[in-house]
Amino acid sequence: MAIVKPEYIAELQMQQDLKFWRIYDHSGKVEMNRLLTDVGLDRSVELLQKDLENTSGDYVIVKLYANKPDRKEAGSNYEHAIVRRVSLTPTIGKAAASSTSGLPGFDFMLAMLEKQKALELEMLEMKLNQQSSATDKLIDLLQQPHFITSIFGILNKRPASISAPVNNSVNTATASGRLKSTLDRFAALDPEYIETLEKMAKKCEEDPSILPVLKAGL
Repeated sequence: MAIVKPEYIAELQMQQDLKFWRIYDHSGKVEMNRLLTDVGLDRSVELLQKDLENTSGDYVIVKLYANKPDRKEAGSNYEHAIVRRVSLTPTIGKAAASSTSGLPGFDFMLAMLEKQKALELEMLEMKLNQQSSATDKLIDLLQQPHFITSIFGILNKRPASISAPVNNSVNTATASGRLKSTLDRFAALDPEYIETLEKMAKKCEEDPSILPVLKAGL
């Protein structure tokens, strides 16, 4: 005899109007419950499903009847019944899942936290790369001769077009290292430090008298 799911028993009852039933243990000898009173088809299905949900074990044997079973002849146990073995394992699994009140499982929550952490790390790495790229571009700009000439022009209150003497003996590598260190310190204080420096340079170009005031406060 094949083993069926509780859902199949409910469908079978509805299709064939099987209002009455008996439940036996897996041996088929011990009666565990019965419904031999006409309570209506829907109520009968509901009661049987509830009984199956609250029964432990691997499977039980269910007998379904369209009419109330009774002895046809004196001393005869003949009954016209539809007999099926019903698996209890899927039902028990559903009951265990419902005990969590619909909350996500631990594995699901852990996976979501790991994804969030990975995303945060990716965003941080992207930000650092952008910052590093911006710093390198600014260093390249500051090391260009025409830019240095312009800065000297501002410092000496002369037009930027006039070339300022540049000491070729200056150690370029040392200057570059100091510049990068200084820009890193600016970046830690002001995430938009490049825009800030650009604005400061523009102000000093528009009004060279600002620079001595700024330097006097250092």
